[in-house]
Amino acid sequence: MSDKKITDNALDILANAQPRKLGERVAAGAVKNVSKANYYQTRINRVNASLLAFVRFVYEQHNGHFINIEAGTGRLQITAPWTRSGYRDYGLRKAEGLALQKIMKDVSRIDNPVWWVMFDDDIRRWCVNLADYRNPLQAQSYIESVGIQNRFVGAWKQVADSRYSGPVISTHNQHP
Repeated sequence: MSDKKITDNALDILANAQPRKLGERVAAGAVKNVSKANYYQTRINRVNASLLAFVRFVYEQHNGHFINIEAGTGRLQITAPWTRSGYRDYGLRKAEGLALQKIMKDVSRIDNPVWWVMFDDDIRRWCVNLADYRNPLQAQSYIESVGIQNRFVGAWKQVADSRYSGPVISTHNQHP
């Protein structure tokens, strides 16, 4: 079996694996020497898939009316892949959802391109900009233009560092 074939097989396993099953496969020796690039790309692929599913749900209609967005206000009536409970709904791990949340909040505050979704601090809800993004193709274009793929690793590392690091507690030389 060639090295390329082994790499392709490992990438297929990673791209299609559920988190727990991936661990079982690694333990069984099915995936070896997974690089950090593959590790991050697997997460980016999951995030991109969750965003595409979310876009489809956002623009879902019944009798010509959006069913997952409140008429007039644009408030989301469904979970998003970056919300506290939504990351699970879209098959993301918590750190991936938190990293995506950081990215979405950051890009909703920039002027160019005009935001697609924005968190309204007053009502503590996410809203969709239907005036500028009337269909899923425009929303997907926005997602591509803000470069989530390029921002993800940095955001994920920040989230992971904040989640897994804490103050060091020393038990040596404590005051009596």
